[in-house]
Amino acid sequence: MSPQPNVGTGLLHIHACLTRALNVSIERGQEFASQGFPSAALHHGYVDYGRCLVSTLHAHHSGEEEIFFPYLAAPLPDAPYEELLSEHRRITALIDHITPAIEAVAGGANTVADLGRLVTLVQQLRDVWYPHIAKEESSFSVARLAELIPVPEHLRLLRALGEHAQKASGPDYLTVPFTLHNLSPEDRAAFGAGMPAIVTQQLVPVVWKEKWE
Repeated sequence: MSPQPNVGTGLLHIHACLTRALNVSIERGQEFASQGFPSAALHHGYVDYGRCLVSTLHAHHSGEEEIFFPYLAAPLPDAPYEELLSEHRRITALIDHITPAIEAVAGGANTVADLGRLVTLVQQLRDVWYPHIAKEESSFSVARLAELIPVPEHLRLLRALGEHAQKASGPDYLTVPFTLHNLSPEDRAAFGAGMPAIVTQQLVPVVWKEKWE
């Protein structure tokens, strides 16, 4: 990875976060469908985790469509934008089914069946997700973007995408810890370095902890 600020590194970070979240949602959903929720707190936490997954994924894709892809169209005209946008639409269609499935699990009327349906939908999303991010990461590699975009523009894009994500996802007391704690310690430190210190040193570990832990 480049030691310089690079929007491609940010892309890798959010992809890593969402990939882990998809896998955790599936694995824990299967476990809870088989064994039940051990506590009301874990039931609530699993539902909040699913809501964060949907919210963060939506914010990531809308940021790409409104900021990232339009900027890159000039320096990288050969990138497969139409294919990527088509895959976004497929993912959005699945999210349109996943969102009510999460709320059905929240209601708890038929937990086993609702969890089974949710897990199946998230598995379908993951099947689209892996080839989608592979295409993005090969098209917008850290090295390629470092060559084409000056450092000040990387910083501007990272700031714009961060501000967009903050507005498009939420609540922040769940989605910010969700993003950070679905990253490896190394990636978490790098990703968190772009956030205000009050967020990473006070809000996430202290003020918001009871809401997300």
